[in-house]
Amino acid sequence: MELKDTGIHIRQGPAIFGAVRLGDSLAVVTASLDDGRKWIVSPNLTRMDADIVRRYAASISGSARRLAAEAQRERFLPEALAYVRSLPTGRKSPYLEASREELRTDAEADVGNALVAALEKDDSFRAAVEFESRVPYLVADRTLVDVMDAIHASFSSGYDEAFWIAFAADAAEGLLTSEQPFAMAQAAAWKSSRPASVPGA
Repeated sequence: MELKDTGIHIRQGPAIFGAVRLGDSLAVVTASLDDGRKWIVSPNLTRMDADIVRRYAASISGSARRLAAEAQRERFLPEALAYVRSLPTGRKSPYLEASREELRTDAEADVGNALVAALEKDDSFRAAVEFESRVPYLVADRTLVDVMDAIHASFSSGYDEAFWIAFAADAAEGLLTSEQPFAMAQAAAWKSSRPASVPGA
């Protein structure tokens, strides 16, 4: 199977996203890191251009950030819950103090899910807006910005983008190879090919 580089190379953080042609009619989006690891992250496509590669790059980068946020949920959840619980009655879920454990657990899960969505954002202000919009019953005050500033800064300082992009690309390629047997051969061929030179990367 012949794989031919299309010349499309888009840098997204520590990763380079590109595309290779498989014969005359099909192409796939690829991802690679500077250490030589690489993946196929799209199914066979009959059309390929830079916009398609950018969409897959954004998708993998977004998945990477989401996976990292999920992994850090329990670390930051006590701080987020403490903030929400500090608000007066009527500005937070009444179920956070419910006597029934399942109601409390569900209300805490809502806060945790909102926290994950907030950490996916690129800056702390948007994270605060996202958090407020996703927590049921929440009417936030100015303190939320300060709380989210601290949480977001701590999360971002420890965010290993290359690690999580590799994790997300592994997952994407794993799904492809499980659903399309031929994709496994394509991925193997791509991984064994010489790396393309990337101008300005």
